[in-house]
Amino acid sequence: MRYGIWLYPWDLLDFGPDRVVDELRQANIVDVCLAVSYHSIRALLPDNPRRKMFHAREAGVYFEPRQELWAAAGFEPRVAPMVVDAGDALAALGTATSGGPLRLVGWTVCLHDSGLPVREPDLAALDIWGSQSATSVCLANPRTRQYASTLVADVAPRVDAVQLEAAHWLAPHAVHLKTDTTQPHVFRRLSALCVCEHCMRGVEAERGDPQRLQADLAQLASRVLAEVDSDPVAESDVDSYFSDAVRDSAAFQRARTNTVNSLVADLQGAAGRKPIEFLSYSDRDLAGVDLRNLERLGVDVRLLAYGPPAAVSSSLANLRAAADAPTRFGVGLSALPSDARDADALRAARDAAIAGGAASITYYNYGLLTAQRRGWLRELLAESPA
Repeated sequence: MRYGIWLYPWDLLDFGPDRVVDELRQANIVDVCLAVSYHSIRALLPDNPRRKMFHAREAGVYFEPRQELWAAAGFEPRVAPMVVDAGDALAALGTATSGGPLRLVGWTVCLHDSGLPVREPDLAALDIWGSQSATSVCLANPRTRQYASTLVADVAPRVDAVQLEAAHWLAPHAVHLKTDTTQPHVFRRLSALCVCEHCMRGVEAERGDPQRLQADLAQLASRVLAEVDSDPVAESDVDSYFSDAVRDSAAFQRARTNTVNSLVADLQGAAGRKPIEFLSYSDRDLAGVDLRNLERLGVDVRLLAYGPPAAVSSSLANLRAAADAPTRFGVGLSALPSDARDADALRAARDAAIAGGAASITYYNYGLLTAQRRGWLRELLAESPA
């Protein structure tokens, strides 16, 4: 079994690159997935030698960008302050891993950046009520795609592989939401949709009617807000509910999936010859993700299956039964207390992932773990799987 781990730039710089790399080698880790771009965060760091909390108010890139590359694309990336204050963690890790056998993976959070539509308003998604989003961008917008491609093109030459997170449609994020309704799952789907001109051209290409689509979505939103349906629609039934209420929902979903497929293909091109891995969550309909299509592009896929052993087994059973199930996939597991209460639970989750068909396992997250938990992980990965 091939193992990896996610870590943050502050983990590497605070512990020291040589110490981190030595520990990972001892733990039988191969893939070192360093966040090279990341959203805003407030994190508890239980074993960090310099600080117990890290707070980044805004998203940013955590390396020294090639300014000429970004200028040619018409963007100015937001460089995280710690790059100036503490140095380029990506460069430091590249130096520390140069002797092998570790593989440096650029964990690239592409479009989960609430500051991006503020800095670049023309990238903003347009919601079904006609308002531009202050936190989300439209993936069908050519300039959004250029931004993500420039980011990957800047990262790829510095790493052995590029790992894509948030390279799909996102639910509303990074704001203090006040959106309570009697139909939370339906409303979540409605609020995640973009109906801008770029998206509507995609609907037309799928032989849908954009005007009818927008009218049906508006009527459905009014129905939800008027609390017409007393019984809440289960999350598992949202797709069929939309199909009944929105006549062009199938065309819209195909258009959104096509957008993700073509975006990932663009990012694959931007990475050159470097391998690409796509991180996927369980709600792939909302995200517009078809894992089998991505696999056909030659992209590796990794399903995030955080949770206790039973949840891991359930997630992988659902994946294998899905219409878009890939023939080969990696799994992401969490070693945090909320997901693995002790060393036995950590082991059981690992075994469940292997039994569920995982070709490789990556763990979340080095700097969020206590020294005790990192020790459990080190002992576990030295074992032969059950």
